[in-house]
Amino acid sequence: MRARYDQTIDASWPAGSGSGTVGHPRQPAEADVFLIEVVTMSGRAASVKLQMQRNRVEVWHHGHCSGVFVRDALRNWLDDPDSRRLALVVDEVTFSVDRMVDAAGRVAISLPDVTVWTIDPRSLEGLRKRI
Repeated sequence: MRARYDQTIDASWPAGSGSGTVGHPRQPAEADVFLIEVVTMSGRAASVKLQMQRNRVEVWHHGHCSGVFVRDALRNWLDDPDSRRLALVVDEVTFSVDRMVDAAGRVAISLPDVTVWTIDPRSLEGLRKRI
């Protein structure tokens, strides 16, 4: 039996990752997505989708993959977001500690077209458990 390949393989992605065509991560499947509700620069409510993969986390907004984090690095940063710690930035996505909400600081996410948005404690706890 002959195997049929319909997609171009990109050697930079881990084998079996389902990355799709060269340089383009696949669109998120709803079953392995964590949603964070945010507000865009225009004041509209929107969702940021975090696609959980085995070794990485893809951040999607408006059907565009804005950044791909190494899963362990994001997990470690979220487990200890010390207010003195530097932001975690990959591509167009930034996780930071926002001290404007409270003195201890809360984890915030920002992307193009999204204001720096503080992640509510319950969502953050859910994200920590999923990553």
